Amino acid sequence: MCSATVTACEEAGAWQFALDLLQLRLSPDVITLSSAITVCGKGGQWLLALELLKQMPARQILPNVITFNAAISACERGGQWQLSLSLLEELVLARMFPDKVSYSAILSGQSGPWQLASELLGVMTKGRSVPDEISYNAAITAYERGGSQWALALELLGAARESGAGLRPDEVSFSAVITACGRGEHWQQSLALLSQMRLRRLSPNQFSCNAAISACPSLAMRLRLLGHMSVARLAPDEISYSACISSCEAAAAWQLALRLLDTMQGSSFTPGTISFSAGVSALDKGGQWQRALLLLRQMESVRAAPNQISFNAAISACGKLGHWQVAVELLQEMRARRLPPDSISHNAAGSALEKDGQWERALHLLCEMPRLEVAADALSFNAAISACKSCGLWQAAQTLLRKMGEACFPSHDSLLLGTSS
Repeated sequence: MCSATVTACEEAGAWQFALDLLQLRLSPDVITLSSAITVCGKGGQWLLALELLKQMPARQILPNVITFNAAISACERGGQWQLSLSLLEELVLARMFPDKVSYSAILSGQSGPWQLASELLGVMTKGRSVPDEISYNAAITAYERGGSQWALALELLGAARESGAGLRPDEVSFSAVITACGRGEHWQQSLALLSQMRLRRLSPNQFSCNAAISACPSLAMRLRLLGHMSVARLAPDEISYSACISSCEAAAAWQLALRLLDTMQGSSFTPGTISFSAGVSALDKGGQWQRALLLLRQMESVRAAPNQISFNAAISACGKLGHWQVAVELLQEMRARRLPPDSISHNAAGSALEKDGQWERALHLLCEMPRLEVAADALSFNAAISACKSCGLWQAAQTLLRKMGEACFPSHDSLLLGTSS
């Protein structure tokens, strides 16, 4: 009865209740304790899971492979990949053979280095546990998380197909490799893999299409893939649209960015912070400061909280056209919202002050940065120096230039000539 109840707790994720039941039972069996360890793992209580495993010999209960697998999974969920490896070693020392679940639990973890995936897959291949689709997918995903390991992810995809074990890479496998290639800026490979999926009668899903869209370097290509999703009856999501809106920024296509946002609002979901921020950035690049402000204000009406990126883009849009009052107000609003302005925020506001010759405010903004623990860079100094120059304050400009040099910040030759005249 207790084993069944603890198992029910496992399904519900009620780890505290499972532990209370164990306190009431004098002689739990291996099934009960294994279920309790699983419950703790799902509840993020990896320390409790290890404690239960440690208590088993004192209760005269021998842990089995299932018990160890539950503890390994608990550690992986808690980001403790080193402990997961230690448990795997303990499993071998106890003369038990790790199975696919043992290895896949570690491979699926988000915390371990990508090199670990390669080593574990090699151990599996040489041992009794033949890697299956889950193992390969977990290893490929680890390579994808590794950043620039696209070639290894691609190689592993080929190895899975040629393993001789009848393995068929699925949508998860391809999506992970497409993402890895995209991050490695090998967009051609990402598109080739998307075509391979269709040839293998694998239906590209949202994840694989989004990975391919994000990998493409141009707006035209991203829009083409977005259109293919609709043709394939795949509903684009916020990631799909946000990737296209981000490209609008680079292409200075702010009108298209607004149309995409309108399309999102007319569909089954509302744009979120990422999409709106990308839209504000596109308007900034297009010199549309009033529209950027309107879009920033529109965010809250649809419960999309403005973030540092959206505020920085709006400040930049105002700054480029010299609307320093609005830029400074936005900077102050960021602080009031407890969104700490960074060097980008300050530099954008400083640029606005410089354009209108507001040298006192520009100097004040620069002097404030160390107190606010914001690192000043060359752009920060240059804005203040230019503001001083425009008002004929050559001595102040030269002092700032000297301070800038002491901090090892570069300067433009024209600025050097201007301050020495």
